Amino acid sequence: MKKDYNKIKKVLLKVKDFKKRGCNIVKDDLKQQWVDFIDSYLKDKNKILYNGIIIDASIKCMEDLTSGLSTKEIYESINEVNPLSSYQNYYVSNIVFIFHERGKEYRDYRNRYIQDNSRKNLC
Repeated sequence: MKKDYNKIKKVLLKVKDFKKRGCNIVKDDLKQQWVDFIDSYLKDKNKILYNGIIIDASIKCMEDLTSGLSTKEIYESINEVNPLSSYQNYYVSNIVFIFHERGKEYRDYRNRYIQDNSRKNLC
């Protein structure tokens, strides 16, 4: 239990950083919504570890998009470092879609990747 408490505490300490890093990369007209989103998304202490991973991966993805990396490079690197569950991956793509200028491009790549891989696994 203490181990989880320490992990939760680490996520709570990152909230300010999540807001600041996000405000540097989200669409200008969505900066306040980003701050509000972080507050509401990390409100549930029962899901804070899981949701913290989603927020961290979303910010990393948006930072990489801002730096000019390709969607393929970003998608592969996010899943290499800390493999996301399909649920987390889905939410990262939607968060990025909503808040980043290149979000549609990233979500479209992710959807094509998932679709192509599901076709490969049919036989």
